[in-house]
Amino acid sequence: MFLLLPIIYGIGFFFANPYISQDDIGTIVFFLLHIFGFGLVIFFAPYLKNIFSADKNTIIEHTNYFTLVSWTKIMSAIVGGSVLLLGFIAIGSVRELFDLTGEFWDGKINGHWATFSLSLVAPLYALIHFPELKEIKKNTYDTNRFFSFLVRFVGIPFILVYFIILYAYSVRVLMNFQDWPNGIISWLVIGFSIFGYLVFIFSESYAAEGKFIK
Repeated sequence: MFLLLPIIYGIGFFFANPYISQDDIGTIVFFLLHIFGFGLVIFFAPYLKNIFSADKNTIIEHTNYFTLVSWTKIMSAIVGGSVLLLGFIAIGSVRELFDLTGEFWDGKINGHWATFSLSLVAPLYALIHFPELKEIKKNTYDTNRFFSFLVRFVGIPFILVYFIILYAYSVRVLMNFQDWPNGIISWLVIGFSIFGYLVFIFSESYAAEGKFIK
């Protein structure tokens, strides 16, 4: 029953979405917020299960689980995006080569292909490659060279740079207290916080490799 709830909600979301017939930024933001919310729930699913289930599972380790699931989601996004882009190229080629026109070929077919790629291909890839319970062991981290390079030599240095920028800006605000920040500043701080949390979680796997990372 619980497994059916997301499917029921998805169908209801599609038909009840007040923005479904509009083509503006409101539609995009409304859709992305829902996808983002569902994506976050995945990271906390094992803990919700422990709360509501009599069959307690105590071997889930958050950093390892978070890393494995995030890597799966990144790869599924790459697969879905690749299928989306290649499909757009094929559709555009057919439209231009055979002089196809009309409402369907001018826009609708791209929307249908995007729906197929992002709501079927990408999620199926993620579900197939989702880490199994035996892969999630306490204090045992599966890493690869690309992910290691990304975390240690891109994520960590840039989060330090962002820290310097943010604290330097904080000093400026304190020195000019009457000029209180507003607008885009809040979005920059939110983005910094999200990026910082991700770097913190991912770098845990490499904390023993050096004082700089730790």
